Amino acid sequence: MGRPPVEYPDVSGVAGAGPVTGLDMDRGASSAPGSGGAQAEEARRLLLIGPPPHREGGGRLKFEIMFEYFSNLPNLVVHQIDLPVHHPLYREDGRFGPLRHSLTLIDLSRAMVRMARADTVILVGSPDFCFSYGSLLVLCAKLFRVPSAAVVAGGRGMFSPGRLPAPARAACLALFRAVDRIVVQTEVARNDLPARLRSKTRVLGNFRPLPPGPPRNRCRGEETRFAFVGRHGAEQSSISGKPEKGLDVLLEAFERVHAAPGLAERIELHVYGPIPTNMIGRVQRTPAVFSHGLIPNGELRAALQQHDVLAFPSRYAFEGRPGAIVEAFMAGLPVIASDLPGPMEIVEHEVNGLIVPTDDPDAFAEAMNRLAADHGLRRRLAAGAWASASHFDQEKILPELAAALGLPPGPDRSFTTEG
Repeated sequence: MGRPPVEYPDVSGVAGAGPVTGLDMDRGASSAPGSGGAQAEEARRLLLIGPPPHREGGGRLKFEIMFEYFSNLPNLVVHQIDLPVHHPLYREDGRFGPLRHSLTLIDLSRAMVRMARADTVILVGSPDFCFSYGSLLVLCAKLFRVPSAAVVAGGRGMFSPGRLPAPARAACLALFRAVDRIVVQTEVARNDLPARLRSKTRVLGNFRPLPPGPPRNRCRGEETRFAFVGRHGAEQSSISGKPEKGLDVLLEAFERVHAAPGLAERIELHVYGPIPTNMIGRVQRTPAVFSHGLIPNGELRAALQQHDVLAFPSRYAFEGRPGAIVEAFMAGLPVIASDLPGPMEIVEHEVNGLIVPTDDPDAFAEAMNRLAADHGLRRRLAAGAWASASHFDQEKILPELAAALGLPPGPDRSFTTEG
């Protein structure tokens, strides 16, 4: 039986998109049409707790797909509580606002009240959240004798909490031992955890709806169109002070490739996402570079299908298994990626893309030049990218995620998202 057309969930007005002071939402058995009180009483109560992902980021899309799937599991009522942590959570420029611990503590109290009536508690958020406030929540769940789990975002499970003072870190980790199950996105995140937590941890990467069939071949004669996707492209790395998604590296590499004999008329670079203020003039002056601004999650794959190669020059230390790379695979695009631990778990050198040293414009330019000049190589890597896409099919990963979290299995049918 063929798959229905892919539809992305609307991420603009659903759970997690409410006020930063917290949002209560019930979904599942008790809210299904025609469900009676007896059914609601028999249903298990799942409590999701965590700060809402950014509206424009791939983390929000992933969360919404997961929330929709959980809400459709049999005999399960899903209740969600957002925590502000930052207030306002996101400023107009897309960055985090200042920390507001007082507001977060108020919502933590609400979460603990809800926890007393829950059958399962799942934390969803960054390592910072899970191994700080989350430690208090899993301890509370233990006191209530409620099973708890954590779905930790990002590619480095303990990288950020490791910067805490040693006594604070030791206290948080001691409390977090009360958690029953952990799901992380990468192997490196699992290996970052202490041995007692590692034994409770399952690695499940990013996921998206798989298209119904292979994409069309995009090798159009001699032309090569590179795409860059960076929803937080203007953010500065706390370590280097440079754009964390590496747009500056990509521009320098593209300028070198564009200057190579015979390539100037055959390559283009299309930039999706915000551009650092000090780089706007450079983007405007560079030939064959086109800026498209921020693109909604649901339009990303269609945009990528107009290109040939995804350029991923990130220097962001927390990269997991990025949604942009997963979308590129599902659009049949090979990827040039930095040799960060997370991306290297899914981009196989010379199989579905090319791996280059992080922060190295020369190496990135060489990889771009190879794919622009060798169309046979590009077709082979594109085929590898499409073959890799099935590893991130949500129909395969979501049931595994539910099982890893101790939730009931879903119905024996293919799962599709609905807008």
